[in-house]
Amino acid sequence: MLSKAEFADHSRLHIRYGTANGDEVTAYLLHPSDLRAEPLPAVLALHPTVGNGKEDTATVQGRNNRRYGLELAQRGYVVLAPDTITAGERASSLCALPEVDPGRIGAIGHSLGGYNSFFLAGLDDRVRAFVSSCGFCTFAGDPTPNRWGHRDWFSHIPRLTEDLNRGEVPFEFHEIAALAAPIPAFYYSGQQDLIFPNWQSYSQGMERLFELYRLLDKADSFHYVMTNGGHDFPDAVRQMAYAFLDRHLGKE
Repeated sequence: MLSKAEFADHSRLHIRYGTANGDEVTAYLLHPSDLRAEPLPAVLALHPTVGNGKEDTATVQGRNNRRYGLELAQRGYVVLAPDTITAGERASSLCALPEVDPGRIGAIGHSLGGYNSFFLAGLDDRVRAFVSSCGFCTFAGDPTPNRWGHRDWFSHIPRLTEDLNRGEVPFEFHEIAALAAPIPAFYYSGQQDLIFPNWQSYSQGMERLFELYRLLDKADSFHYVMTNGGHDFPDAVRQMAYAFLDRHLGKE
């Protein structure tokens, strides 16, 4: 633990932990003030592409409509908000906490954090529900697909650099998201999203995912909300997402 801060409705630990690859990860661990004897549901709050990382989702200094980690802690969840490019071993860190019910782990994210949430859910069956805000896209119809492998101050999917430079796409996003089925899924996107402007093509990806959930007899576990909004996570949609997590992580 690097530091601890107490607030009226939650506490925040600044922690650092190691991974199997030898990396060190810094994160905020948030606890609701009314900790109870029984283990609580927990959520990984994955930040968007932003220089201050976890600060954006887990502190009052975060941007408007990005403080979903803080809001979920205030709602009664244990929240781990890591600095990220990947999130897999962060689930292990949450599950190891005695105050957390390892059978009620969720993930939520916007933009970068949005696609990391369904990447994580597709690869780690400890994630029981996830929320992806403005994180689902497709290479098809993307006006600048090479950006996904671009290496700059932040690199989204660096292993794709050589493929994209050759004009090749080894997968589509709905194929990765399909790995998470039939985990309860909540997706949000906006038709005026200037970061992911090809909403018609990713709507087709959503249709394919819904059909998969339907074939698995889990159509009621798939939620897709589209508005005329931009690259944002507006309050009305966040409240829908939080209610979705409450329902599927047993917090109702």
